Amino acid sequence: MISLPLIILFQFYFWNLNFNNYVKSYLFASKGFECEYEEELKNLIIPLPERTVFKGKQDGCSPFYITYVNVTDFESFYQKELKSLKNQGKIQSYRDIERTDKDWTEDQGFVVELPSGSTIEIFTYTIKGSGIIAIDYQRSH
Repeated sequence: MISLPLIILFQFYFWNLNFNNYVKSYLFASKGFECEYEEELKNLIIPLPERTVFKGKQDGCSPFYITYVNVTDFESFYQKELKSLKNQGKIQSYRDIERTDKDWTEDQGFVVELPSGSTIEIFTYTIKGSGIIAIDYQRSH
């Protein structure tokens, strides 16, 4: 016989989005950003911090993720990972950047330049207490 606490936990997982994301961040965390729809991105994987969960569309190259890392850990993680990608010759350069959006919220992130001149923006910000990582690919003209 299935116990009542197990049924409640099961229902809580499916009906509470925050709890669902929290559990997924441990059990089914996303490991890296990949995009198969753009030729220049097919062989590029940008690592994601641990406890990060994919939330965007599978058919696009600009997804977003829920994350449980703070801004300091985000910055140190990407400083290390982007330096490694640059040393491997997979990216041309990167720089950290702060920007203020239309709601005067400060976002922390990085702009990555690919050898082709295209860019990938990786930013973190907070919405309703949840950490978000947004990755935006912009093809060079």
